[in-house]
Amino acid sequence: MRWRDLYVSGVGVALPGSVSARQAIAEGLYTREQWEAGGMLSAAVAAEGDTAVDLAVTAAREALDQGRCRAGDLGLILHASLLAGGPDIWNPASYIQRELVATHAFVAGVRDASNGGMASFELAAAYLSARPVGFALLTAADLWPACYLNRWHYASCVFGDGAGALLLSRTGGFARVLATATASDPELEALSRGAVPVGTYPPRPGETIDLNQRAARYLETHGREETCVRVSRGFGTVVHDLLAQLGMEPRDIDRIVTAHVARDRIRDQLAAICPDCGLERTTWEFARTVGHLGAADQFAGLHHLQRSQSLTPGDHVLLLGVGVGFTWSAAMLEVT
Repeated sequence: MRWRDLYVSGVGVALPGSVSARQAIAEGLYTREQWEAGGMLSAAVAAEGDTAVDLAVTAAREALDQGRCRAGDLGLILHASLLAGGPDIWNPASYIQRELVATHAFVAGVRDASNGGMASFELAAAYLSARPVGFALLTAADLWPACYLNRWHYASCVFGDGAGALLLSRTGGFARVLATATASDPELEALSRGAVPVGTYPPRPGETIDLNQRAARYLETHGREETCVRVSRGFGTVVHDLLAQLGMEPRDIDRIVTAHVARDRIRDQLAAICPDCGLERTTWEFARTVGHLGAADQFAGLHHLQRSQSLTPGDHVLLLGVGVGFTWSAAMLEVT
């Protein structure tokens, strides 16, 4: 979908301190083989007492300040997460709204796995285009407690704690939103579920999530090669759609903000969307220091580019998201 008069006017992050990959190896949490293959240097790890929603509020305030937007002027707040981040039957988006004193905003949660931030982006763009409101705030945050998941255990990524926020505006900003696109392939739904039954899923004491085991069960019947082809096709489809809308070619993309996954996974994405693009065109050097922030990767990556003065007027920036299920979303920005 192409958009007119839509801008990114602010971005924010909240990242706790980091734990190095070397320390994780010394503590037996990470193997040297995983480190060499994945290329991660460190991961953001929350301190005791940190909460995902409070980190989201901090990131939101930075985005609002940069965009010169009062919380009371927000028309929409969307919050994305993978884990609950609090008690069951509770709405973290409303907590964020209350903390910001954004009394008049419509609020909702978005559960689209790691693509939640980018799914929120497209939903908010449509909302702003349909209603007479000027600003939409997108937040995303997750913490990965050790009692629930070993952040260092996965070949595809190292999980990092943190939050990101992005402010969309109808009145101006540092980047114009040119277009968005989304694709999905529900035949891959069970890749992250494995043999776990659908329905109620109360965690048992001491139980942890093992995504490797779930994927292995899925691949027993579907095959690794077929699965990799489908995932790669999703990236290619969504970016081809986006570029076709704009009459652009892959070579026209100046910077690419990807999910914060392992180095080989980012190279696979580039092969599907821009074979001539190298890692230097992506936010890999930043991503490898903080880890996979769930749905907040693209917000944090754009924040890094903007704050490190890596963007110049006229640059075309591709935000690229993917979430288990599977869904892929992309947005093209033009720096103003």
